[in-house]
Amino acid sequence: MTEHFDAIVIGSGLGGLTAGALFSRAGYRVLLLERNDHFGGAATTYHRGRMTIEASLHETTDPRRGPDLEGEVFDTLGLYDDLELVPVSWSSGSKPVTVRPGPAVR
Repeated sequence: MTEHFDAIVIGSGLGGLTAGALFSRAGYRVLLLERNDHFGGAATTYHRGRMTIEASLHETTDPRRGPDLEGEVFDTLGLYDDLELVPVSWSSGSKPVTVRPGPAVR
């Protein structure tokens, strides 16, 4: 089987999926390769015994709220019509959670 592709994307993490989608939207024929049995790269979960581990943050701010490259990508791919962005609250009991930069979070 001989196929012609204009772009070959290796890895289906957020960057690979975005690159592949942008190439495809621009009319290129794209081959996306992934070594795992699921896509998402670090933005996924995996299992160790009975434990499910979230490998990365699965949240984002609304890209329409400010100048952001993510907003341009959402516009280009027409994602706003297919996504429902929902608010996420950050609290621990009744107190807001604050994450401070540095090696430790207290």
